[in-house]
Amino acid sequence: MTPQVLVIGLGNDYRGDDAVGRAVARRLQAIAGDYVRVLEESGEGVALMESWKGGDFVILIDAVHSSAAAGTIHRFDAATQPVPGSFFHYSTHAFSVAEAVELARALNQLPPRLVIYGIEGKNFDSRVGLSPEVKMAAEELFRMVKEDLCTNSRSYDLLRKIESIAREQGGQRVAGLKVKLGVLSHISADHFASTSKPLREARSAEGARLEIETLTDEYDPHAQDILLESWSWRSSASSHK
Repeated sequence: MTPQVLVIGLGNDYRGDDAVGRAVARRLQAIAGDYVRVLEESGEGVALMESWKGGDFVILIDAVHSSAAAGTIHRFDAATQPVPGSFFHYSTHAFSVAEAVELARALNQLPPRLVIYGIEGKNFDSRVGLSPEVKMAAEELFRMVKEDLCTNSRSYDLLRKIESIAREQGGQRVAGLKVKLGVLSHISADHFASTSKPLREARSAEGARLEIETLTDEYDPHAQDILLESWSWRSSASSHK
């Protein structure tokens, strides 16, 4: 089963920079693949916890207010670290994102992967439109999340292939994987490794060793591809191509 990816943009369209989460989500909606759901929410805690149910990888985008310069992009891996409540205290949400995350953590209801992007706001008055600094940051964050979604999409394509092979082999589990990255795939080995967690946590490949090779020939027929080069089974030492 293909993992469910959720992108949730938070905010209020009529409170200036608080709308930035929704603005980025709308841009992402236009390019989202079949495996990605894009939602817009006000950011109220109970509704937020309900909206991410069933998500394997959830990306939240919201405005924040700290001592950083307007337009600064913050990133929190909420599944592995607490979310600083002070970043969201200026948000227009009555029950903040940080409070929702920590309540879900206490109730053991966090998604397996939860990444929160916060864009430092400048003006939260009653108005429509983003500050120039925040608008520029929204464009940059759109590019960042788009790249993450692209990499995850390719990881899921590999996952489907692995699961199909495992079924053909009577449900065997994969011990090791070798992946080749084309030089024109525009994905580094480090970036692929950091975003391929679902691939290595899938039932058929849980705990599998991941070997990544980067191709250097831009004229290679697979220069734009991510290839599953070979794999080995837990039940034997044999490898396959």
